Amino acid sequence: MAGIIAAHLAQGLPAFPAAAAAVWRHAEAARTHGPGLIAEDLAEALTAGF
Repeated sequence: MAGIIAAHLAQGLPAFPAAAAAVWRHAEAARTHGPGLIAEDLAEALTAGF
C-alpha cells in the first residue's frame, strides 16, 4: 500500500487523495482477482485492466 501511495505522491497528488486512490486501487485489484488473492499476485492484479 505504501508503494502505491508513494507512486501517487510522485505524480503530484496531495497526500489524502493519494492515499484514497491507493485504497481504491488495492480494493479493486482484490475484487477483480477474486478469492485467493495473495501478496505475490497483487502486482499483476494492480496492473490488470488499468
